[in-house]
Order: sequence, then C-alpha cells, then structure tokens
Amino acid sequence: MKKLEIVRKGITDFYNLIAERDTSANITDDCINLFESDFNRLYDLNKYVDSSVCDFFYKDSVLLKMIKTIDEFRMAYGIVKEKELTEKILESNEPWLELKTYKYYSNYLKLVDAEIKGAGLEEGDKVLFIGSGPCPITLFILCSVYNIIAAGIEQNPENVEMSCSLIKHLGLQNRVNIIDGNHYSVPLERKLDLVMVGESVRPKKECFNYLSAVLPLKTKVSHRINEVGLKKLLDGPDIVLPGRFKTVEKIYPGKPVINTAVFYEVKVD
Repeated sequence: MKKLEIVRKGITDFYNLIAERDTSANITDDCINLFESDFNRLYDLNKYVDSSVCDFFYKDSVLLKMIKTIDEFRMAYGIVKEKELTEKILESNEPWLELKTYKYYSNYLKLVDAEIKGAGLEEGDKVLFIGSGPCPITLFILCSVYNIIAAGIEQNPENVEMSCSLIKHLGLQNRVNIIDGNHYSVPLERKLDLVMVGESVRPKKECFNYLSAVLPLKTKVSHRINEVGLKKLLDGPDIVLPGRFKTVEKIYPGKPVINTAVFYEVKVD
C-alpha cells in the first residue's frame, strides 16, 4: 500500500471514530483510555507523512475537513492530558520534583533555550505567552531558569484557575501571572521583549492579524510550528502572515523535540 493510501485510511478511520463526538465540549477523563491506543495508531502514520502527502490533503476539501476535526479533537485531548499533569503536581508535596520528572520536561528545556537565544532575551526581560493552558511549563522555565518576567494569556476560565493554583503551589505567585483573556487581551501598555504564540492557539490567522495591527514597531514575536510528520499535516496549510511581520530566524532545537521555533519582528508598513 502506498504511503498516501496508508495515511488516507488512517485519517479516515480516526475521523470516523470521533466524528460523532462534540469536540467543542470537554472530553471527559472517562474517554481518555478509550482513545489512548487510537492516538498511538494515529501517530504511527508519522513515518508516512511528507510534504507531498500534506499537499494532497490540503487540496481536497473532504480530507481537509477531516484534518480540521481531528485537530480540534487533538487540542481538546491534549488539554485533558495537561490537566492530568496539573492535578498530579498539585497533589504532590514536592511539586518541582513532580514537574521535572515529567517525561517531556527536558524537551521543554531545549525548546525554551532555543527561544531565549533566538529572541536574544536577557535576565529581567518581559515575555508574554498567548495560549498558556492549565500547566504553563514554558512560563515556569522562563522564570525559574532564566529569571525572565513571564506572563500568560489563557481564555478558558477553568484553565486559568488551575494554572493560578499551580503557580501558587510552585511558589511562583510573585513571578508569574496569568491574564484571563485571549489575543485581544494583550497588555499594550507594557513593553514586551517577546510575544510567544502557543502552538495550540486557534484561530492562528486571527491572532496574527490582530498582533500585526497593534504591536509596536520592532516587537519580537515567536511561534512554535511543526515542519514534518503527522503534526504538520494536522496543523493544516501554512497561514499567510500579515505584511508587517518579517521572519527573522528559525531554530530547530534537535531531537527529541518536535517543534521548530520561528521568530518574527514587526516592521515598518
């Protein structure tokens, strides 16, 4: 079976599995185990996905709809797993140990280090992360490892509450804060040395259009993207950035990190 047919079958099978579910609602913990093995099979498609497969899917409206539905489910599923981690840390008498033994913590360390270097950040600089979620590990690393003044924006009230509880449990309440809102809530009265747009931010185009319109000249913006594999496919076609954004650098931290950090700067119209 050719790689395109393998991927199409895998995507179609997974789409049929979740199509009847309301992915805009919270996915309950009860369904986590049900979909765990299905997600594992889905990610087995990684080795078959290349740029030609992505291009084929993006040109087919039916397949593109499937990708969008699966992506929505993937984001919701990811939040459930993130909440599980948050609750585990909150229940621990040694929260920092619990956080640092998280299996992907070292990946975050490599990715944040690349973002620090790519943005040229220094101690005391101010960073805002849009789409920080219930467990903002990036903010914890920026603050605790690099002494960056870090803030997050999160639009889900439950995620805001959980992340604030976690910040307090880690003893970072005087160093990290969370804003309840979305990209329209960016505090423009503050000088920001970097605005980070989270991988899970949706809709991305709307977010970047707004940032392009309101951020001061020369403001640095970073974004985590997937350049290969299934995650690249599920992210959908690349968005066309507004003209005020100039791409200045791309950094891939190296395996096992999946994401590439892309850096932009607001330029003269």
